[in-house]
Amino acid sequence: MDLQINNISIIIVLYKPIDFNLDKTINATLLSNKHKLVIVDNTPNQNLKIENSEQIIYIPLLENKGIAEAQNIGINLSINIGADYIVFFDQDSLIPPNYITNILDCFLIIKKKYPNLATIGPRIIDKNNKLENRSRLRKSSAIKDFLICGQIISSGSIIPTEIINKVGLMKSDLFIDYVDLEWCWRAKSLGYICGQTTFIYMDHKIGSHELKIGKYTIGVSAIPRYYYIYRNYIKLMFINYVPIRWKISHGVRLFFRIFYFPIILDNGREVLKNMIRGIRDGIFNKK
Repeated sequence: MDLQINNISIIIVLYKPIDFNLDKTINATLLSNKHKLVIVDNTPNQNLKIENSEQIIYIPLLENKGIAEAQNIGINLSINIGADYIVFFDQDSLIPPNYITNILDCFLIIKKKYPNLATIGPRIIDKNNKLENRSRLRKSSAIKDFLICGQIISSGSIIPTEIINKVGLMKSDLFIDYVDLEWCWRAKSLGYICGQTTFIYMDHKIGSHELKIGKYTIGVSAIPRYYYIYRNYIKLMFINYVPIRWKISHGVRLFFRIFYFPIILDNGREVLKNMIRGIRDGIFNKK
């Protein structure tokens, strides 16, 4: 397969990066002169002084506009420079060798069987516990190593720009949480499918850290995230293409967390305040 005919844009969103390695990222992604690396920096008052070139574009936003808006800025730029496909990464994703080539190969093979394919992502291995992060809404397909999923996370995913033009950009008002899920659900409502190739895996950090209570392990997010988790859940409750099964199961989970997260977490009172603010602003539809 000749990848030279495909213009691929790799979008990476940064936010207060600690161990982001530009050289390593370049080596892992820029395998062809048709590949462009677009780095959108959400870190307030930060400019890494990365020199722009024919293949590397660095956009310091100098404020945190949220991952959705940062991705949209990268998407619009990628479309303007003629990208056929966009591959998304977070700053803490460990990009395997030849990842760009492999994910595109898988997409093109699967699309022959499923012409309505919108996006695929890899198997995600949580860097916190080395366990696979599995979508609860997935089923087998007619292709080996491919699962049809209700939603996938954006990091590691590939989307043709022609599909983005039809489905639309990310919902910037969500800011951060559930942005990738909402896009998948919206695509599905338009007749597309999303999926996961089990042929490729990628290490990715999910959540801030984990808390072990007896035999149970609980994923913990950064304190400010609880505002967006609860606010965005309320927002998504009123969108008809969001799966009812997700609304119920996730709603039950969030409901009980209001009672025990403030008790078991450090800074539990701050967590509770963010939850309550999120619920309030979600109900009154505040951005």
